[in-house]
Amino acid sequence: MFELYQVPEVTYAIDALLAAKKNKFETGIIVSSGHNSTHVLPYHRKKLHSIKRIEIGGNTTTEYLLKLLQTKYPAFPIHADTSYAESMMHDHCYVPVDYAEELQKFVDIDSFKTLDRMVQIPFIEPVSH
Repeated sequence: MFELYQVPEVTYAIDALLAAKKNKFETGIIVSSGHNSTHVLPYHRKKLHSIKRIEIGGNTTTEYLLKLLQTKYPAFPIHADTSYAESMMHDHCYVPVDYAEELQKFVDIDSFKTLDRMVQIPFIEPVSH
């Protein structure tokens, strides 16, 4: 970058923090989840306090979902791989804004019926000779 584009300097930063500064965010908690880790940034009056890096990211959750699938369906004749689990995670998983409120939705049977998801995994019956 320095030689080819004559860039005078480079700054490394957490993208969520840059977004907070750009949007004039003054107080709150910034949670930035990436592929390998999650950063929790308490932000008060435009200053950071006690930043925490958690070693759980998209890759970790994908691997966990894959292990859950393989544990629940050990004899299922499908090659569940990481890309399949990642696709399921993107399509069906989310982080609720209010966790306690979200749990209450699952307690109510009528609400549960609308939130419950059934995923049909492709099945090819083995041919026996």
